[in-house]
This record gives sequence, C-alpha cells and structure tokens, in this order.
Amino acid sequence: MVHARASAGRLLGGYVSLAGQVCPLTPIEQQWRIAAGQRGYDGGFIDHYLMAVIYPAGLTREVQIAIGIAVIGCNIVLYGLAVARRRRAGSPRR
Repeated sequence: MVHARASAGRLLGGYVSLAGQVCPLTPIEQQWRIAAGQRGYDGGFIDHYLMAVIYPAGLTREVQIAIGIAVIGCNIVLYGLAVARRRRAGSPRR
C-alpha cells in the first residue's frame, strides 16, 4: 500500500510539472495559514520554498516538461522492474 501511495505521489508530481499546474495541496496550505493568522504567499509550494534550491535560473517550459517526463519515465521503469522481479521470484525455478 505504501508503494501505491508513493507511486501516486510521483505521478501527481509529474502531472503538475507537465501541466504547469499548482499542486492541489497548496490551496489547502494557504487556507490553513490564513486560518492560523499567518499571511499566504503567491504561487505554489515549489515556487515559494524550493524554486531557488532545486531549479536553476532560467528554467524554461521545455525543461519543465522534460523533468515531468523523466519523473514519469523513472516511475514506469522502476515499477516495471519491481513487477518483473516479483514475477520471477514467484515462479518455480527450472
């Protein structure tokens, strides 16, 4: 079950990156900050907390799309390997 949630999180991250969307958790964080008497912030979580750390200056839309494709591609490859390994381990050896 943990793997399914982690996979869903990576796929959501890939989608958000590819579609240029704000993470769906950001509006919830903003509401909770305001309810706690704090100020919200413009943009999404990544923009506010991580952009300067994980993205280089001059990030283009093309690079953002490539990152999203890489995230989804890595997920597909790793889970494909895990499924193949599990099938081999479950089948009788000859």
